[in-house]
Parts: sequence; structure tokens; C-alpha cells
Amino acid sequence: MEEDFPTEYDAIVLGTGLPESVVAAALARVGQKVLHLDRNDYYSSQWTTFTFDGLLKWIEENQTTAPPEGTTSSPEENTDSCDRQAFPIPHKSNTISNLVTKSYFRTTRKQEEKEETSKTEVAEVKENEPNRNEKDNQSTDQPEQSEQTLTRDGEGERESEDEHNEEQAQAKAEEQAKEAESDSKPTDAQQETAIDSSDAHSSAEDSKTQENISDTNRGSSAEEDLTETEETIEENQPPQIPEFFRQRAAPKPPVNKDMIYEDFEQYFRQFNIDLAPKMLFSRGPLVEAIISANISHYAEFKSVNKIVTYLNGSIEDVPCSRSDVFSSKLISAIEKRTLMKFLTFCIDYENHENEYHEFVDKPYVEFLISRRLTPNLQHFVLHAIAMATTRTTTIPGLKATKAFLQSLGRYGNSPFIWPIYGIGELPQAFCRMCAVFGGLYCLRKSAECVIVDPSDNTCTGIMLDGQLLKCRWLIIEHSYLPNTWQKETTQFVSRAVFITDKSLKVSDHGNVTFLAMPKPNNGGQIKVYELDSSTAACPRGLYVVHFVTESCGTAQEDLQDTAEMLLHFPTSDDDRESTKPVVLWSMYFNHAASDQTTVQDTLPSNIKMTVMPGAMLGFHQAMQQAKTIFQSICGTDEEFLPAIPNPEDIIMDDVNEQPGNSVGIGTTPSDEEAQDGAGDPDGSDHPHDVPESSTDKDVNISDASNAPDSDATEGTSA
Repeated sequence: MEEDFPTEYDAIVLGTGLPESVVAAALARVGQKVLHLDRNDYYSSQWTTFTFDGLLKWIEENQTTAPPEGTTSSPEENTDSCDRQAFPIPHKSNTISNLVTKSYFRTTRKQEEKEETSKTEVAEVKENEPNRNEKDNQSTDQPEQSEQTLTRDGEGERESEDEHNEEQAQAKAEEQAKEAESDSKPTDAQQETAIDSSDAHSSAEDSKTQENISDTNRGSSAEEDLTETEETIEENQPPQIPEFFRQRAAPKPPVNKDMIYEDFEQYFRQFNIDLAPKMLFSRGPLVEAIISANISHYAEFKSVNKIVTYLNGSIEDVPCSRSDVFSSKLISAIEKRTLMKFLTFCIDYENHENEYHEFVDKPYVEFLISRRLTPNLQHFVLHAIAMATTRTTTIPGLKATKAFLQSLGRYGNSPFIWPIYGIGELPQAFCRMCAVFGGLYCLRKSAECVIVDPSDNTCTGIMLDGQLLKCRWLIIEHSYLPNTWQKETTQFVSRAVFITDKSLKVSDHGNVTFLAMPKPNNGGQIKVYELDSSTAACPRGLYVVHFVTESCGTAQEDLQDTAEMLLHFPTSDDDRESTKPVVLWSMYFNHAASDQTTVQDTLPSNIKMTVMPGAMLGFHQAMQQAKTIFQSICGTDEEFLPAIPNPEDIIMDDVNEQPGNSVGIGTTPSDEEAQDGAGDPDGSDHPHDVPESSTDKDVNISDASNAPDSDATEGTSA
């Protein structure tokens, strides 16, 4: 029988998505009592990352409309005997729609692959032979004998037909000789059978030695010689290896565009596929929160080392740093000077309001034209740096450009980093932090209803398995919100996931590639994220490509045309020769996007609803909302996500105590100490092994607050 939960909490959190997890960690860090629940059997909720078999299960669940067995929630609220209102919580998320998948794997294996498979099977039989005794193999005082290969059943098979025939003739002659022997004495065949049955895994040479001994010792001495030979064989026989260890696992089939789905199934566990991919700005609020909370060791990161753009029908590298700009062949010498001058202005645009005040309410592209940027430069700034659209106005465009430039150089020649093992690692990092400070976690559990006191429209708690759990605050993901307080969602994100055989832009090194391109005939923008095996997103030889845009129709309608521009979709088993990446599997779906406009005004003031991932590039919206919720509960004077003390910094005497520190927290390590590896996110406490191809390119963000900028930022401040 399950134990009851404690009945009173400062805050109850429903959903383990990023904003909910950040709020839970921040509250627990300052001493609040937190209960964190999730109805799923995995963390990160709408922000999660799946292995491929986990993704297939998620697909099945979201294509099934029937409620799970045992669900009794009613869509209507009711009032209990204590005049408390109970608002039922939806039993499952209803945020996914228009989900379509398609497999492009070959239906039959290619002929050369069949031959290779046959060779592999033969090789496996040979690999499973028992190891022969090296000393016996090198012995020269024994007569030459035909070799034997032992099957798994212990039966001897001759390697050549001639040897087999010779043995048959010899056996026939021996049988004729045996007929003349006395019936009371053991025959040669019986001796040989006894040896084979008791020593099925002995070496071939030992078996032949026994045959010679039995041929020369007949009559009354046969039994004695047989016993001596068995003892000799047992002494010389190597230790028996259990069958479990001797049978090697069959090698996995090769990974390529010609593989069949049955071969692909063997790689399911090597995928980490995100539902809502996003980039971390190197100086964005999420990275700053991870550093300030001192939880960088809970996740690992990799620099996004390839930012590209779609220009004149081809994919081109975007010049980010000063050296990239001046070495680029896509920009003329005059354009380079114009671009550098404009980027320098963007870094400090707030102090030059007179230069853009006329364009505040006008499209950003008009301001670019006023700065004499050529159409070529307008494309780079609008789509590759600001990641904006033709509808973006000037102020948001300048802010986006500055955010891009400020993040350059902190972790190499890129403004972005990517979490190894996927975005789903980030909410889990904050869940671990919450648990360290007393937060109580339970998956596969969700409240049945929210309890509200109608006298003052205040949430007093939730019902969980018939038990009333009281709380002062309820933080709730939008998909958990009772129908009474929901408005119809009109905002959706169109998403697509493709598994391909090669990169959009081939490189010698492992890549995380980002591409932002305008949406055809729409004015919107499609963000493309390409991940290789160095991020643990897929096995070596395959790529995972995400397409994301704001919805205008179904995801397939919004994204298919652009996907066909960049990728090749086979129409048959033999249609796989293309300069574009070949698609092996695809998925389209629409993902609901929510904000405060989708919530009724009657929502109790002590219930805080969190946003869904949305189509934004970074995590600014989620982190800003998490901080706002925290401050509404604890006030603005309480520090948001103070650092977890390192065990080595906890000092029991008062020598190094800082003012106001009652537990003796030491000072932050110096830059030299940090560079020596303090806080390395590649520590052994991570639950996964780092992919071999990424160990030399992982990003350490633990000491990045003092990291020097590279020439990327020097180029914009000169």
C-alpha cells in the first residue's frame, strides 16, 4: 500500500517543463517546501527529449483520442460538502495535433548487403569456435589430422569433403575390425563416443591423439588406456568458457541511406530527439541562471559551430566574427566596411536613439535600407543575425541583433551552445537542484482536481488519489489547466523532424548546424536545427533535422515545400542518389503555443500558469516568466537562484567566512583555478557517457562569466 503524501506545502508544481522546474528549484533553494508532480513517466514534459522507441510510444499516445483506462475526471466542476469548488484537471495533454509520420527506409535489403550479411553470419560461426590450445597446435610429434570446427551443439564437421570421405572409409574399416572383437570388451567406437560426449569442447588435436592411442591399445588394456587419456585431456584442456560469453553479439548492420527499417530498429536507443528544440544564447538568461545557480555539472554543452543561410539557391556559411567577415567571399570589400560599421552601431544602439527614432514603428528592413545596406547585407542581417522576418519592426530587430553580437566569442566563434543529450536535460538539471534542497518529486502522478475556496476565489490545494494536499501557491503548466479557466488556443507551432543520411553542408568535423530562412510567400521564418552524433542526438552516420515555424495551417502544409528545397524524399527503394540529404523518416505535428491571453480572468490569483515552448529561438520568454513567478511569491528582495555551495567550499571554521554567511561558504575560485577544471561539466557524475567525437569540443560554462571574448566581439566594438 502506497504511503500518503505530506499534506501541506508552500508550493505545488504540476508539470516538469523548463519554467516550472526553474520556479521549483528557485523556491526550494530559498527554503520553500515544494511538491513537484508530472503525469508522464518522463521528466521535462513539453520540453522533453525522447529515444526513438520513446518517441514511437509518444506518437501512439497522441494519435489515440480515448481516455486512459480508469480515468474518471469530469469536465465539469463540482462543489463538495465543505462548500469548496473542485475543478477537474485534464487527464492528458491535448497540445499535439495533425501528427503525421512516414518511413522512407528501403523495403528490401540491397543485393550486395544480403551478400555481406551472409558473409557476416559465416564469420560469426567461426568466431564462436572454442579457442584451441596454442601449445597443442604447435606440437610436431603428433600425426597430422584433418581440422574440425565445433558447432554450438558440439558436433564435429569436416572442413573439406576429401577429409570427410577419408574418415568415412577409415570408420568403415574399423567397424569391420570391431566385429571380430569380443562383445564383452569396449569397442573403439564406444571409446571414441565416450571421449566425444565428455569432451565435446576439447581441441581437435587431442581428439586425434585419443584415436591413435585407441588404435594401438586393444584387448584387455583398452579401458586402462582410455582412463589415462581422459585424465591427460582434462589436464591440458583450457578452462571452459560459459556459452553466454562465448557467443558474441551479432554486429549491428551498417548505417546508411540503404538500410531497412528492421536494421534501423537496432539503433533506437542511440537517438535523443527533442520535441521543442531551441538554442542557448551564450549570454542569454538560461546560461546565466545555470552559472549563477552553480549547476553546470548537471548538463553538458557543445558549441553550435556552423551557422548557415540559404542564399541564391545554395547553403552558405554566415560570417560571424571579424575575421570571418573579412575573409568571406560572399561580401565585397565595400560591403564588409558597411557591415562592420552597422554592427558596431547595433552593440550600442540605445545611446543613439536619434538615428532610429523615425523607424520605431516601421519594419526593420526599412531601417537597414536607410543605413545603406545592400540587398546582400540585408539578407545576412535580417535572416542570419537578427533571425527576424520582413514583418519585424525596428526595435525588436535591433534587440535581436545586439543579443546575437553580445553572445559571440564567449564559447568560441558562435553565439549559441547546445546541450548534449538534448533540451530535455535542462529542466532535469533544475529538478535535481530542487531535490537537493528538499523538493519532493513523483512521476506518473497528477492531481485529479484543483480545490478553490469560492469565498475569495483562492486555490487551497489539490486532490491526489483522494487525499487533499494543501498549498499556498499552485504553479501549473498550461496543459494541466482546468477547462473552466482556459480560452481556446489560437496559436500553434508547426514542427517537423527528419532523419537523414548526411549533413546539409558537409564538414570534416562534427557539427551542430543552424539555418534560418524566410518562409515562401508568407513573410514568416523557418528555423532549421541539424544535429549529428557528436550531440548524442543520433548514431554516427545519421543526422536529425528539426524544422520549426509559427503555424498558418497544418505542419505539413507549412513546412513541406521548404523541406523539399533542402532535402531529398525518396519515391522508391532505388531513388536514393542525390546531392541533398536523403530522408529516411519524417514526422510533422502542430504544437499548441500558449501565453497569458489564453487564460480566463477568473483564474485564482495564487495559481500561476506557465508558457509552452513556442517557436522562439531561445529561452528568454520561459526564463523571464519563471523569474516573475518567483518574485511574485517571494518578493523582489529574495535572490533568484543563488548558487549551490560546492562541497569543497564548505568550511567548518570561521577563517574564510564571508559577511552574512553562517556556514562558511568560501570565495569563488580564481580564474586560474577555474581554468584548471573547476566545475567541469564533463564530470563523472553525469548519467551518460560523452560521445567519443565530442569530448574535445564540449563547452565548459561553469567559469564562463569571466571568459575573454574572441575576435568575434572585437570586430563589433572597434
